[in-house]
Amino acid sequence: MDSLAATGHAVAPTFEYVTGGRGRDEEISGVDLIVIEGLWPFFSGKLASRVCLKVYIDAAPEVRLIRRLRRDVLGISRGYGLDATLLYYERCSRPMERQFVLPGRAVADVVLDGETPVSQNLDVVEDAIRARLLV
Repeated sequence: MDSLAATGHAVAPTFEYVTGGRGRDEEISGVDLIVIEGLWPFFSGKLASRVCLKVYIDAAPEVRLIRRLRRDVLGISRGYGLDATLLYYERCSRPMERQFVLPGRAVADVVLDGETPVSQNLDVVEDAIRARLLV
């Protein structure tokens, strides 16, 4: 982020959804808006202080679990088994969610309903961005 602010160019890591790991780095330049997905905008002190709008997307626990099952078990992208997915969710995902994800709601500038149509949520985010730009 410092490089982008100073020079207008930066190299940013990407995420490989299928493998769950880091992908190729990507060069970015000449941007007016940067969207950072994940936990870092909420908890990385240096980054959090520079983020002008933190958006948290909330959904009920059962909705999150159903989405995980559809993605990891039924979807073709990861192909995990039901038992492995539920065990991972119970032992890793839920505890990490409680420790790292859920507290982000309290520091978010905007909280969206993860079950609301995306188009409606985009309108809320667009309004929040416009309000921040006018300040």
